[in-house]
Amino acid sequence: MGTHISLDKLAVRLLENHFTLTKKDIGSDAVMKRKGFKFVTSVYDIEGIGHLCTIGMKAFGGVVKMQTVVICADNKDVPLFNMDWISAGGAETFIAELYDVQLEPYPEEDLIDFQVIRECDSDLKDKENDEPRWYDDVIYPCSYHKHGRLATNRFTDASIKYLRTMIAKLEGTADCDPSQKIEKRREFAERLLSEGGSAVDFWKELFGEETAERMILDNIYCVRNNE
Repeated sequence: MGTHISLDKLAVRLLENHFTLTKKDIGSDAVMKRKGFKFVTSVYDIEGIGHLCTIGMKAFGGVVKMQTVVICADNKDVPLFNMDWISAGGAETFIAELYDVQLEPYPEEDLIDFQVIRECDSDLKDKENDEPRWYDDVIYPCSYHKHGRLATNRFTDASIKYLRTMIAKLEGTADCDPSQKIEKRREFAERLLSEGGSAVDFWKELFGEETAERMILDNIYCVRNNE
């Protein structure tokens, strides 16, 4: 098994090579513990671009770990970008998702750049979903959902490639109306709260509705405290 690069440190390091990041004070949301689960959350403003949120979760003495990175653009009409890396019982899952929160259709040639990364790991097993999800209609097919053992090095390479490609799109995309872009992202975040998803459902169960709403709207997608 290779060395697992922390997604949060990787995202911050790569973004700081191109943009100015300023860490925000999110108070008690920075560290939350309940029933053996510990969540560590950091939120950054990306100057001229939008926001970065990273979340690290550990449970059962570190037997289960998850890392999440979310990049939200305010003034660039690019997809909403999310990565998750889950480790449990020696098996790993890596997910890189791009969601359509576009004001204008995203150019096919830009999506191809992400699809190339996905196809490089076409031999790895896809992570299957048990049932249809409401966001299936807005997730781009170039998203990456893989599961396996002894795949750490492959997942590390994929995470670096997805991040570098996303950064290139942020740099190469013309500015858009931030108020319209944030509103599109707000619609996605509010629908996630109302219709559910694995992470938000788990937060609701563990910490309650109010905390889940604050995490989604304020910290992860930054659509309420950044108006």
